[in-house]
Amino acid sequence: MTRTWTEVEISTLIQTNDTVLYRALIRLYNCQTADEKSSQTTRNKNGAGFNAYDAKFLTNVAEFYKARGFLTVGQKAATRRKLAKYTKQLTRIANSL
Repeated sequence: MTRTWTEVEISTLIQTNDTVLYRALIRLYNCQTADEKSSQTTRNKNGAGFNAYDAKFLTNVAEFYKARGFLTVGQKAATRRKLAKYTKQLTRIANSL
C-alpha cells in the first residue's frame, strides 16, 4: 500500500528537512520545459513548475544546487519561503510517485 501525503506534511518537511527541500526544488525545476529553463521564465501555463514571478530565482537556485550539491543558508531560507506556495503541486507530485 502506498502512502498518501498531505499538504501539511509536505509543507512541514520542506520547512524542516534540507533533503526534502532540495528534492522539492529539483522536482519543480524538472517540470519546467527546456525552453523555460534556458530562458529562466515561465512560458507555458500548464500548472507545473515555477510561476512567472519565481522562475528566474528558483531556476538559478536549482542550477546552483545541481552544479554544487548544496545551497547557502540564504538560498535555503529564500527557497523555503518561495516553495511554500507550491505545496499543492508538490503534494500532487509526491502522491503520484
